[in-house]
Amino acid sequence: DIAAVAPDASKANTAHNVQGSANWNIPNAIGSNVKVRVRVTNAPTTVEAINSTFFKIVGKITAITSPADANPGPAEVWNAGDTTRVIRWDTVGSITKVDIDYATAAGGTCSGGSWTNIVTNYTVGAANEYTWPSIPLSIKTENAYLRVRDNRYPAETCLVMPDPFRIRPKITVSTPTNDQQLVVGTNYANLIQWSYVGTGTAFVKIYYDTGAGTYTGVIDDTGTVAIGAGAAGVTWNIPNTVALSNNSKIKVVDSVLGFENVFGLSPTFNLKGGVTLTAPTGSTTTWLAQTSSNIAW
Repeated sequence: DIAAVAPDASKANTAHNVQGSANWNIPNAIGSNVKVRVRVTNAPTTVEAINSTFFKIVGKITAITSPADANPGPAEVWNAGDTTRVIRWDTVGSITKVDIDYATAAGGTCSGGSWTNIVTNYTVGAANEYTWPSIPLSIKTENAYLRVRDNRYPAETCLVMPDPFRIRPKITVSTPTNDQQLVVGTNYANLIQWSYVGTGTAFVKIYYDTGAGTYTGVIDDTGTVAIGAGAAGVTWNIPNTVALSNNSKIKVVDSVLGFENVFGLSPTFNLKGGVTLTAPTGSTTTWLAQTSSNIAW
């Protein structure tokens, strides 16, 4: 008795043995103990039919709106260890409790796949959203997916992201510092330093760029520099052949093929030429006034 057919509360009956029907604007009355009763107007207790078994009214999750996926793109990038990332979704109907899972590869469905639970039986507030308390440090994937399900009716009310987003470790390069002056042809011990969040990166490669944005200059591309080496710093013996530039940067990048987008960039620094004075040599040199001597470099 909670809702009538649309557009009217009653419908004209059909002839004998003729199928009758009515359109129903299904109410927001999610539940599993639902039946339909058809009765004759003004004879509510004497002429009626009630379906013999219960059916369900369920809601629908229509979209996962955050994070943004790769279609139409660009795919949103979240980082391992993030604590403020908000998962958002749209629904039809009042879905009050949800389960949320993630996967690090394609292939997951509402009923199967390699899913890891984020939260179970979460009570949804005024907004359809959930703040992920901490993205696991071990995740490193270019193909992350989320699944949101109604906790009461997970088989009927479920949505899997159709396209992936990214979860990456985070590398932060701190030195060289902004506007630092570096002289080509000089060996700088423990110059390149970085920090990182996430356990998915084991080794890195290190490159430099002098303004083109291509990072083709090689500092160490062996793939054997441990991610933890950034704490003490990596030495850079800058070749004399490096182009002088006031728009230079260092790039520290994950060494694993396919994860070139896991990287950190240094602040912009300067590469300049060097001048070494060879004469006079200092306190051991004596020049006489009113004479000519050569200054050499």
